Amino acid sequence: MTNQADDIYEAGKRIMKERHNALKEKSKPLKDLVVSEIFEVLMVNQYTENMIVSHFDYHTPIGAIPTSEAGCKSKIIIKVKPLSKDPKNIIDTLLFDGFAHIVGENYITAKIPRYEEKISLLATSLIRPNIDDYLFFDRAFKKEERAIELILLGKLMNPIAEYRSADYAKYI
Repeated sequence: MTNQADDIYEAGKRIMKERHNALKEKSKPLKDLVVSEIFEVLMVNQYTENMIVSHFDYHTPIGAIPTSEAGCKSKIIIKVKPLSKDPKNIIDTLLFDGFAHIVGENYITAKIPRYEEKISLLATSLIRPNIDDYLFFDRAFKKEERAIELILLGKLMNPIAEYRSADYAKYI
C-alpha cells in the first residue's frame, strides 16, 4: 500500500511541476510589464495621510495596542484623458504615491505597472511566499491605474519634470 501511495504522490508532484513550468514560461519579469502612456490632466486631488505604527508585543493587553504617528505620505488622484487612440486604454484615473507638481490642463507621461500576479504552485510557503514564488502576467488596462512615475511634459511635449513613487525601484 505504501508503494502505491508513493507512486500517487510522485505523480502529483510531477504534474504540479509541469503546470508550474507551463505557467513560468508564460510569465514575464515585472520590469517588462511597466507601460508608458501619455495623458491630458483634467483634475488633480493631492492630499497627505498620517502614517500610524502600532507597537505590539506579548505584554500588551488584548484590545490595548498602543500606536503612534510615524509621519505622513502624499497621495495624488489624477483624473485623466488618454491621448492614445488605443480603444483598450480605458484609464480615466491615475493614483500616485508621492509628491508631484501637476495641475489640470498639463500633459503627462505615466509609467504604469500593468500586471497580474500569481503565486507559484511550487511556492515554499503560501502564508509568506518569497519574491521568487511570484509569477507576473500582462493584463488589460483598468479604469483606475497606479502610476509609479509621472513625467510632466512642456509645450513641445518634451519632458520638463520627473516624479517617482516611493516604490519605483521595485518595478524597474
